[in-house]
Amino acid sequence: MRIKTLAALSILLVVGVSNAQLKTAEPAQQFKIDQHRPYVYLEFDHIGEGVKFSEDEPSTRIWLRIINNCNMPIAVRTSGVPDGAVMGEVGILHDIVKDPEATGSGGGFYSPSASAPVAANVVPVMPRGYHSDVSSVSTIPPGKAMLFSVPVTHVSKHWHMEIPFRFDFPRVRPLVGSEPKMVQTYSAWDLPQAVQNKLENKQ
Repeated sequence: MRIKTLAALSILLVVGVSNAQLKTAEPAQQFKIDQHRPYVYLEFDHIGEGVKFSEDEPSTRIWLRIINNCNMPIAVRTSGVPDGAVMGEVGILHDIVKDPEATGSGGGFYSPSASAPVAANVVPVMPRGYHSDVSSVSTIPPGKAMLFSVPVTHVSKHWHMEIPFRFDFPRVRPLVGSEPKMVQTYSAWDLPQAVQNKLENKQ
């Protein structure tokens, strides 16, 4: 009888531990939609000629989608786009940040001041990102994406883009402090290899 009682207790203990492990894993699994992807990421759409957002940038642009892969809405700062932009495209405000290890050749990518490529072994001048005094906050619901484009100069093997975003939930007042800073990054190294080769071959 004692052996049966111990066996029963052992089974209950194993079941209890298993249930606790399942309950512990559930919130993380419920947070992301596709468990094999980051909770927010950028997806390459295409590269081609497009409308310039300013005169000092090349007409060659890269279209990307920012994808919300979590079960909470996220918010990004957006601006309008010029006439002739791709249907459904928005302007997403972002920063250009230099990579600490960025030294050496220019990598064959475009000069930010013109559509002509830079000479080999010359590091181009880093462009500025997209900023605006007049902007909106746009929400990307869970599982949805937002299409935007940047000039080809905004991605490099010497610097990267940083798109600030936050979770879009009601703010409770009084605030107890600032929110954690979250950014989505993207550089030339993140482009498909065929696109990297195409840009380098434009020298």
